[in-house]
Amino acid sequence: DSKQYRKFTVDDLLFVEFKCLIEEMRYGMWSEVNYLVFVTNGKKMWRTYKDDYTVVAGDALLVKKGANIAHQYHSEDYCALMIFLPDYYIKNFMVRYANLTSDKSGLAANQESDGVLRIEVDDFLLAYMKSLESYFGMALRPQAEVIKLKFDELLLNFFTSPLHRKIASYFCALQSDQNTQLKMVM
Repeated sequence: DSKQYRKFTVDDLLFVEFKCLIEEMRYGMWSEVNYLVFVTNGKKMWRTYKDDYTVVAGDALLVKKGANIAHQYHSEDYCALMIFLPDYYIKNFMVRYANLTSDKSGLAANQESDGVLRIEVDDFLLAYMKSLESYFGMALRPQAEVIKLKFDELLLNFFTSPLHRKIASYFCALQSDQNTQLKMVM
């Protein structure tokens, strides 16, 4: 609810232009929903129980709901575009686009992935981030239907591009897994 960040919401999707104001070098984070991080400036690291994920400008991550430890680097201001997306939104999306998102190749079988997934940034994602940045610069709030379509475009890219197989796998696992494993969330 902070007024320090430019943001807009569409249904339960939250889009935030995040500029880090946290002074601590290391801090714990908890999120009830998954979120996408598109780093626009600076450097940050997410630590999970399996690995460390350092990102710099131009990198992107999917951070799964649950607990993570983040490490700040104060040599540069850290800024990122973030999209928070609840499980039910992904599940509803998969129902609406079942012909493109059905788990034909057993994607959901790979449920033992880490709490952070690195996103391969290609030309499509670079263009998507630029278009998303333009919405934050608008004087008027963007139309909800336009933002929904833009977000659906991103999700469709995750499901149809071979570069994003791990992300699609995780989303398919959400559709089939009614009870998230406690170990993965914690």
